[in-house]
Amino acid sequence: MPTALIGHGGFIGQNLDAQAHFEVKADATLAPGNYDLVVCAAAPGEKWRANREPDVDAAAVQRLVDSLQHVEARRFALISTLDVYPKPEMVDEDSAIDAAEATAFGRHRRMLEEFCLRRFPATVVRLPLLFGPGLNHNVLFDLLIDHQVENIHPDGVFQFYAAAHLWRDLNIALERGLPVLNVATEPVPTRELALRCFGRELTSYPSAQPAVYDVRSKHAPLWGGQPFGYLYSKERVLQEISDFVEKERAL
Repeated sequence: MPTALIGHGGFIGQNLDAQAHFEVKADATLAPGNYDLVVCAAAPGEKWRANREPDVDAAAVQRLVDSLQHVEARRFALISTLDVYPKPEMVDEDSAIDAAEATAFGRHRRMLEEFCLRRFPATVVRLPLLFGPGLNHNVLFDLLIDHQVENIHPDGVFQFYAAAHLWRDLNIALERGLPVLNVATEPVPTRELALRCFGRELTSYPSAQPAVYDVRSKHAPLWGGQPFGYLYSKERVLQEISDFVEKERAL
C-alpha cells in the first residue's frame, strides 16, 4: 500500500516532502483509497486568516474531513497545532480542552483532531511555531525580514521548533503508538530571541496583550528527559534559530 502526504505544497508539507518519500502527494484533500501511512499537513493554515474568516476556514476543514471519510489507512498522522488549547499555559496531553473557548483557528483544528482520532488509528502531533526552509510567517520571520517589528511585543513568549526534526519526531510518536504528542519546546521570551539571534533590542510596547505559550508534554522522557515536560531545551532551540538566521542571511 502507498504512503500519502496531504498538504504537500505548504510550508510543513514541503519540509516533510524533503525529509521522506511519499508515493501519493495531495493538496487539500486525498483521493479515496487504502494507504499504509497518511500524513495530513493540510490544516495548519494561517491563524490570522482563519480567525478573520472563520466560515471560510471551517468550510475548508470540513472539505478535508469529508474526503477522509473515504480513506483507509493502516497508520495516520495529523499535523495539528498548540493553538487547540484556549489558554496554552501549563497544559499537557491529558489536559481538558474546551474548544468553545478557543479561537476559530484552534476550534476548527480541534474538531479535525477529534474526527481523526475517531476515524483512524491516528497520532496527532501538535506543533508550536516552526522555522526552516520556506518560512514565510510568524514573529521569527518578521524579525528576519524586518517586517513591522514595532508591532512585536517584547514580553511575548513563544515555543519554537526546527522543522528539520519533524519526520524523526513524527516517527517516534508513530512507533510508540502515541495518540497525541505536544511538540513542547522550552519557551523563549521574544525579547531574548531578538537580542540573541538578531542582535536587536525591542523597544516598542504595542497595546495588545502579548501572547504567552508554555505547553508541556508528558512524553518528554522519550526525547531524553528534558526537565518540566519539554522535548527540546531553550538553549538548543536558540542555537538552532541562530544557525537558521545565519543561513538565511547568507542566501
